[in-house]
Amino acid sequence: QHWTVRQYVEKWLKSDPNWSKNTLRTKHNRAHRYLVKPYGHIKLRDITHAVIEDCIRSLTEAEKHAQAKKVAGVWKQLYEYAELHDKSLPNVAQNLGRYRKKRIKTKHHPTLIEPAAIGDFVVRLEDYKPKHKGTKALPYTIYGLWLVLYTMKRPHEVCEGKWTEIDFEQKVWRKDAKSNKTGLENDECPLSEQALKILTELHKTTGDFEYMFPGGAGNPHIVPDTLRKLIIEGLGYPVGELTTHGLRGMFSTTGNELGYNFEAVEKQLSHTIGNEVSQAYNHAKYLRMRRKVVQKYADWLHVQASKVRKKKLQAVSEQVASEQVACIAD
Repeated sequence: QHWTVRQYVEKWLKSDPNWSKNTLRTKHNRAHRYLVKPYGHIKLRDITHAVIEDCIRSLTEAEKHAQAKKVAGVWKQLYEYAELHDKSLPNVAQNLGRYRKKRIKTKHHPTLIEPAAIGDFVVRLEDYKPKHKGTKALPYTIYGLWLVLYTMKRPHEVCEGKWTEIDFEQKVWRKDAKSNKTGLENDECPLSEQALKILTELHKTTGDFEYMFPGGAGNPHIVPDTLRKLIIEGLGYPVGELTTHGLRGMFSTTGNELGYNFEAVEKQLSHTIGNEVSQAYNHAKYLRMRRKVVQKYADWLHVQASKVRKKKLQAVSEQVASEQVACIAD
């Protein structure tokens, strides 16, 4: 098949039904930006190793080493797919790894670690009131932060959540395998009493919509950046101090510090543990443990918030007493 790069990319993107919507979107955007836009009109058979080298080199020279690795991966996957349809096609996308000139450091999302800081975050959430100026977040967007905090789901999963996924009776949030990052099994996320209360309140506002967080301006749902901006503009955190994804890291760190079951913590974060066989065998066990963990964590969060409020009230009382003493002395 003497197809062009564009034609092969379009067919490759439709080749795996197990890719989640988010994964497919990422692959589509990367392939179109770095492959289709500059080389889409060229037949894949006419692409040489030197052409791909130039594509990768342009990224490494711009210090975009992580992107260079990912684009190299797209080229490799595209040729692996193309070889299935044309055995005579030379695979010129090999030996691209050497263009990673720097060791790529793992990206850590800014988060909160100290209990007092975590308690203050919960207080800010509790005291938040939608503003008409400053943040452009919709009034119900704050519930999105609560759900990331209580369920530890990835921000995009919360933003794309549908009401049909919520089982109020069984107290679980179900997503099918195609919606998960791992895609290994259907995900049943246990819900704490606090999470159920948030969902019940949210349902009063958006229950008639397909998505739990319908977007504005014709968008079917809100996007993760809306939650990120809410942390900065709505809750007053400086840029770089806390991110929405960092709330997941907060749970991971706190859970390990408090001695929560490791497997339960990892599964709640949708991290892979063992192989597919062991995961299927231990599914029920993990769900029971996770239910206990999410409830313990939600309770712990509000204990920290209460401590923060008590400390603030004590500080105010001491300030008032000090001022009264000063007035008497005068």
